[in-house]
Amino acid sequence: MVLKPALRVENINYHIEKHHILSGVSFDVAQGQIFGLLGPNGAGKSSLLNAIAGLTDFDGDVFWRDESLRRLSAQQRAKKLAVVHQTNAPIFALTTEQVVAMGLLPHKSLLSRHSRHDKKSVSQALDYVGLQHKRTQAFSALSGGEQQRCLIGRALVQQASLLVLDEPVNHLDVYYQHQILGLLKTLAKTQGKTIVISLHDLNLASKYCDTIGVLQRGQLRAIGAPETEITHELIQHVFSVDSDIRTSTKDGRIKVDLYPSIEGHSSSRSEDTLQ
Repeated sequence: MVLKPALRVENINYHIEKHHILSGVSFDVAQGQIFGLLGPNGAGKSSLLNAIAGLTDFDGDVFWRDESLRRLSAQQRAKKLAVVHQTNAPIFALTTEQVVAMGLLPHKSLLSRHSRHDKKSVSQALDYVGLQHKRTQAFSALSGGEQQRCLIGRALVQQASLLVLDEPVNHLDVYYQHQILGLLKTLAKTQGKTIVISLHDLNLASKYCDTIGVLQRGQLRAIGAPETEITHELIQHVFSVDSDIRTSTKDGRIKVDLYPSIEGHSSSRSEDTLQ
């Protein structure tokens, strides 16, 4: 069964002066699906996510349920889309609960007070991401995995149906990588959230993403299911390494082992310098 796209990214082009960062990028994501964005450093992943989130100017368009996100105000867009960045500005003075409550801002006027329903929403989000016991703790005192869960909790309170995450598990240990991605998988399957996420790890992408897109020098080189798109040839061409690919007998997902390329493709990586 072919699912109707909830998110449509159409012909995104983005350049800085004479440098073309994104060239003709288009793809669709169905509701309740996780779309994983892969590619080497400088391929344009962060720029593409910023374009989807309306954080940078670009040529092309992004549609959420047939409505152009570009034509919405920042507040209107925030009711539909929530962003979790790889790095976040320090939030020194706020507690975990207060950071999660920031998700209410798109739905409140400047001077409005939190209602009983608002407080319940914040409490439920804290429960969902497993941080109720740390609600009064300073955000800055949380571990890296806890901070990411807190920011996902903020996105839940924001009530956005589309989540955009820029390498949310980068610099986290293996336990927290799977904890965060497992949480996102649950959100997609149980709450119908549509998720676009950039990742470095091919095995994590295979395990948690329904569809992947592989960027190289600002262009999509492959798009589809991980088990069909992650190939020896693609890995060699895009990442300049050799690989062994096998199918896990435990979950049916592909597993990738990477090795330095004997031939070497340093010239193919030299142009991948812009985000």
